[in-house]
Amino acid sequence: MTLTAKLPSIGCLAVLFTNIALVAFLFWGFREPALHRVWELHHELEIGTVGKLSSEDHALLSAELAEHDELAEALLSDGAIGLISANSDGWLETPDATAIRSAKAGAACVMDLEVRVPQGALPIVIEARGFGWQRRTSIARQGLTRLPLPDAGKVPEIITLEVASKGGDGKLPEPGIRVGFECQGAEPKGRKGAWR
Repeated sequence: MTLTAKLPSIGCLAVLFTNIALVAFLFWGFREPALHRVWELHHELEIGTVGKLSSEDHALLSAELAEHDELAEALLSDGAIGLISANSDGWLETPDATAIRSAKAGAACVMDLEVRVPQGALPIVIEARGFGWQRRTSIARQGLTRLPLPDAGKVPEIITLEVASKGGDGKLPEPGIRVGFECQGAEPKGRKGAWR
């Protein structure tokens, strides 16, 4: 008795390829769209669930800002630079915060930091980071401190603020720190996080 190899029929191959295509389509379809995750992040930042983005979310938001020109303005809702983290008229509600600066922000931007904390919580150390730059300042007294920022690039950027106080318990002393932005060449807008 001899065994001969028989090729599968065309119908069997069609069913096999259809099933493979179905699995690939379902895998593709169940992925979360990138812009959907951006809007989830925006909501999480606004309500204070998140103050500083994880490295994965930071990379995703940066890529989407670079790909979609109007996304920065949509996230800011008014103006070219501002906080997107939880704040009340610029007063931070989380010890870490996220801001966005669009390419339309203009030159010579300054971050205004108004500190109103108990004397025992001073000094406050604030670190601001953007694409290719980092600024760190130690604030030893109440009042307004101006932190110059480098000129805006050709694409929108994420600015991350990290605040540490003498207490170091991870909580922001009350009433806290007020953050605002001012740029030459950009009209001042009455938006959240732009109190100047």
